[in-house]
Amino acid sequence: MRSQHSLARMVVAVVVSLAVLTGCGGHQAETGSADPVDATFAQMMIPHHQQALEMAALAPARSTDPQVLALAREIAAAQQPEIDQMTAWLAARGAATISDHSDHDMAGMAGDDEMAALAGSTGADFDRQFLTLMIAHHEGALTMSEPVKASSDPEIRQLAATILSTQTDEIALMRGLLSGTGSTP
Repeated sequence: MRSQHSLARMVVAVVVSLAVLTGCGGHQAETGSADPVDATFAQMMIPHHQQALEMAALAPARSTDPQVLALAREIAAAQQPEIDQMTAWLAARGAATISDHSDHDMAGMAGDDEMAALAGSTGADFDRQFLTLMIAHHEGALTMSEPVKASSDPEIRQLAATILSTQTDEIALMRGLLSGTGSTP
């Protein structure tokens, strides 16, 4: 079952990547001198990270768990600079920054109903939903990062390595928090 789930996520990532490369619902991705796979990674990871920032921004007003609050701060502190880095990387290569992927099913992205439920929750209910959604979100980022971890572009290769390492560690932490055995981030 787990391998089928992983395979399904990889298929979604490939389909979404192909959609971006072939026009993305009317938005042609201009890749200039950027490798198309690297550009697609950056174009897709920007809105993916933006949703993680939206989720993390909900925590201060809804959670009282110091571990969840610390994790939300760490996510925001890591992912905003990565968004800035990917935006600059795309601009330097003449590639478009495409932020509207609402017509695509990106790996790990929470749906509107899930985001609304998260925003409407507080306390332990918020913490459980936040951790559950963020684990899936991080797993999606791992799926998206895997194809570029061996990129010929050192900046993309390093970014993918950072995402793979950081988010793998955060997934383990979040699973521990969900099971009640977590430690302070």
